[in-house]
Formats: sequence, C-alpha cells, structure tokens
Amino acid sequence: EDGHTHRITFRLDDDDALAGDYIARLKALAGPLLQMKSDEPTVIAFNRGFYVEVTGKGNNAVFDTVERAPLSCGTALLHPVSYGRNPYRYNHRALAQHYTVYSDISAPCFLRTIHRDNKSSPAKLGIIDKVKPEKVAKQIKSLFGFDIDMLKGLR
Repeated sequence: EDGHTHRITFRLDDDDALAGDYIARLKALAGPLLQMKSDEPTVIAFNRGFYVEVTGKGNNAVFDTVERAPLSCGTALLHPVSYGRNPYRYNHRALAQHYTVYSDISAPCFLRTIHRDNKSSPAKLGIIDKVKPEKVAKQIKSLFGFDIDMLKGLR
C-alpha cells in the first residue's frame, strides 16, 4: 500500500482458471480506466471464455462462451486504496448495478467448470458454442496450457 493510490482485487474460485496473460491484460486496462475515473471504483470483467461441464463420468463438454454479465472468475475491482470493499461484496451478476463496468470480450480469459459441487446454480447467459472444437482446443492450450482431452476426462 505504501506509495500506491489504487488497488486491483479480483475474484477466482478454486475450480476455475484464468488465462496466463490475465494480469498483464488487467494492468493494461487499468491504466486508461484510472485516467477516466480515478476516484470511482470500477469493475473490469472478462466476459469471453470457456466452460467445462463435468459429468462425473468423463466425456465432458468443453465449449466457448461470451457472457452478458460479469462472471465470478476473473472479475476485478479497480479502486482507491482507501476504498473498503472488494469484488465479493455483491453477487457477480449484480456488479453493474453498483459500479461502472468495463467488459472485455477481445479474447478468451476464463475457464469455468460446472459440476455437481457448485455452490451456486451456474447459468450460461450469453452466446455459447459458436467456435469450432479444433479452435477451442488450440485456444485452451495456448491461453491456459491445458490439453482439451484432459479437460474432457475430468471426473
């Protein structure tokens, strides 16, 4: 905190993943947003990514999505150091009711698992399954380092 005026805090569940360039992308967006609204807390959401629907038996579905609203994974809150809240203060789908939201859909950024142990009721509220499976596999490998067959086989 010493000498810094702002902080970026973000959400991430232990069963989800963020792209390897997530922090660099977050910092690249934070600079210009600070110039626009330096005293106002602002949400940065990455709404393009992938879902892995885990069946518990293998043969999982892995597909792309562009969500309408901020998700729990990777959504960040850019705020003055003195601001006492964090991105878990509100339900992630309600963040746009409380903050200005910048949504980046330029490249996939999250990998979200949907499984029987999810504590919430996951909903896919956007454009889904529009990218060809071969391209999904290549993007997941290059952005996350995961093999698509490993994701499909998760139990």
